[in-house]
Amino acid sequence: MNKVQLILLCIFLAGCVSEGDTRPAPYLKGEALLQQGLEAYQHDNFIQASEKFTAAFVLYQSFANTKGMLLAQLNLIETALAMDDFAQVTMGLARLDKQELEPALQHKLALLEVKLAYQQQNYPLALQKLQPLLIEISPQLPATDAALTLWAMQAQLQLLTQPQLSSTGLALFQQGLSQLVTPSPYYEALLKRLLAQVALNQQDYATAHTVLTQALAYYQAQANRRAIANCLEDLAAIAAAQHLKNQQKQYLLKSLAIWTWLNNEYKHQLLQNQLKNLP
Repeated sequence: MNKVQLILLCIFLAGCVSEGDTRPAPYLKGEALLQQGLEAYQHDNFIQASEKFTAAFVLYQSFANTKGMLLAQLNLIETALAMDDFAQVTMGLARLDKQELEPALQHKLALLEVKLAYQQQNYPLALQKLQPLLIEISPQLPATDAALTLWAMQAQLQLLTQPQLSSTGLALFQQGLSQLVTPSPYYEALLKRLLAQVALNQQDYATAHTVLTQALAYYQAQANRRAIANCLEDLAAIAAAQHLKNQQKQYLLKSLAIWTWLNNEYKHQLLQNQLKNLP
């Protein structure tokens, strides 16, 4: 997913910092902290992003600004998810005052819960939590970013939980892409990843490798570290299915280097365990 697509901006607040803004200083400072956190997040500096969002939460709490507090909390949860820090995500969700959430933020929360289940590899639960969000969109309407994102998530989860069946999510995602006036390289790369999973399910390893390598090239051009690391892990899975252990090891080592740079302890340990079982 686009790394700025899910992170929340200050647009939910009264307004963003601008020249001549006459609002009290705490509002301006809070939004500045959120913006600094967003910039750190976009540069994969998740530790600094967490610090900025925490500072924003404390500041908003100091003058009982509920909307600002909720926004900072959701961003903290999003950042913890980016680091696969499931304990922090669970704690953040427990502390969230869900009754105060506006519809847009309720939608955001639901997406975070889907992502949590997905990243914990509980794919049936993730698909279950995704269903209420899918009901909100219509395949008859021109495809929006929100719809394309949900259909792509549905497709990925269906391909992982029901590998022998055709994916309704994939069909909707492809239909939505065909409605776009201007082709989207981002969504095209995402489609290639989904088609690679289809090919892998069908044991068509050559096709899976080809389309996934094309997606990887796009992410490398964008310097999208997490997407690159995930593609490398998927390439390792394709190699493993063919018993190509040396190739599998090389892909995992490249992915491990990225997760180490990102300070992702969960992924680091996960890949280390996989590498221990390879010659």
